[in-house]
This record gives sequence, C-alpha cells and structure tokens, in this order.
Amino acid sequence: MKKNKHLHLITAGICFAMLTFATASCSLFGGDGASDEAEEAPVVHRVFIDSIHPDDTVYICTGSGSKRFHASDTCSGLNGCRKEIRGLTRQEAEKKKRTHCQICISDEQIK
Repeated sequence: MKKNKHLHLITAGICFAMLTFATASCSLFGGDGASDEAEEAPVVHRVFIDSIHPDDTVYICTGSGSKRFHASDTCSGLNGCRKEIRGLTRQEAEKKKRTHCQICISDEQIK
C-alpha cells in the first residue's frame, strides 16, 4: 500500500513539473497569444499625398531594391529595410524615382 501511495506522489510531482514547464515555455516563447494585457495592433497614421510638400522630409530605405518613400521613419513598410533609413525631401525622393508608400500615404482624401 505504501509503495502505491509513493507512486501516486511521484506521478503527481512529475505532472506538476511538466505543467509548470509547459506554462512557463508558453509565456517565454509566445504561447497561443493569450496574455493578461491586451496587445493593440500598431496604429497606421496615413497622410494624404498632397499634404506632403516638395521640401517636406520623407524617409527611404537606402537598399538597392527599395522603391518607395514614406511619411514616417516608423512606417511598417520600412520593416524589411536591411540598409540605412534616411530622411530627404520629397522632391529628392521623386528624383530618385521613388513613389509613395501605400501604407502610410493615401492617394484619396479621407472623408
């Protein structure tokens, strides 16, 4: 009888340890996304293209494959930039054949 009782205690201890590790690893490695604090998606602030004047600062990625200019250096369109993010005027960006980013700059007036 004592042997059976010890086996139950050992099994319960192992189960507790596994549950504790599983819970900790979920929080360490992202788990299922559930958390005590609600995470908010980043807010994208779009500006109208006509509100960016030729002398206003825009941002580009200096990588060779980059084709866009951005209203903000924090635009998610710059997340993949492997080179430098540099500020320059809209006029300079357009001379470099850059077009505006569709994420942070809108063609259409927001009504």
